[in-house]
Amino acid sequence: MFELNYRIAQEEYMHFQGDKGYYRMIYNGNVYGVMYPEDGINFEGLSQKEIEEIMGTELLFIWLKTITQVAVELESKDYLVMGAVENSTRWIEFEKNNDELSIKEVYAEKENPTQLIEYELENKVHAISENTNTKILFSDFKQEIMRTITSYLEDVLNLEQNDYGKEQIANLEEIFEKLKKIA
Repeated sequence: MFELNYRIAQEEYMHFQGDKGYYRMIYNGNVYGVMYPEDGINFEGLSQKEIEEIMGTELLFIWLKTITQVAVELESKDYLVMGAVENSTRWIEFEKNNDELSIKEVYAEKENPTQLIEYELENKVHAISENTNTKILFSDFKQEIMRTITSYLEDVLNLEQNDYGKEQIANLEEIFEKLKKIA
């Protein structure tokens, strides 16, 4: 089972409306990311905007664009890692064998912190037990990303966008079209 969730932040945006928020992947019970306040933290009496100011947000657009690119790349590759945007040593490893996809959280120093997809990773350390079931169907992975990106694009296109936002959204739509062709 693979599930991808997001929530656009209500706090001030960084570059365009919808670029910041929260992101969470669930793969066979393993969870990567958080969805405040849904994760059980008590924020009684605080508005959503106040919660976001306390907890901070992720670069949601970059996460979603990168995971979409991962799905496209895995169509022709069997291995790659996606760098965690907020961390200089955290990676998400994707290893494909036919329609089976293994997802694991790993740690290794990033030689280029701006590079979010790598095809080799040296000196990696697994953050989760090797025995943990991290295998999902690649076809389910692609379908869930397609569902999520469709929803995100609908949400973000309903927001008033500046020119930079329009350009970034068009770039995501281009990558998404590639994914739709292979899914």
